[in-house]
Amino acid sequence: MSDAATVRQFAAGDEDAFRRLNEEWITRYFKLEPKDEIAFDNPRQTILDRGGRIFFAMRAGEPVGVCALLAMRPGEFKRLYLETNQVLLPAIHLYEAVGFTHLPKVRVVASPYARADVFMEMWLG
Repeated sequence: MSDAATVRQFAAGDEDAFRRLNEEWITRYFKLEPKDEIAFDNPRQTILDRGGRIFFAMRAGEPVGVCALLAMRPGEFKRLYLETNQVLLPAIHLYEAVGFTHLPKVRVVASPYARADVFMEMWLG
């Protein structure tokens, strides 16, 4: 049996896995914030219905990772933007390795998350 992970989009019934996987990493390093609770309570309304996407990494039929892509502004295409925290060095190194670059402070927009202190982007296409 292969240890390879597959990726699939959010489907009906994935709400608990979305909450569990996000709460796991957030509470390991930080604390849950009000914006987290809003997204966890209704990922369809807060992310998917607004043009975003949620992807799960699957292994042996079980969700082992999750990523949410949020539609930030109408008409903004071909750019991935992310917010993270400086204590998550392995994640930052991964983002850099796949092509994300750090935003200069003059281009950073205030985040609704207190834990966000590293801002990166990657242009697509």
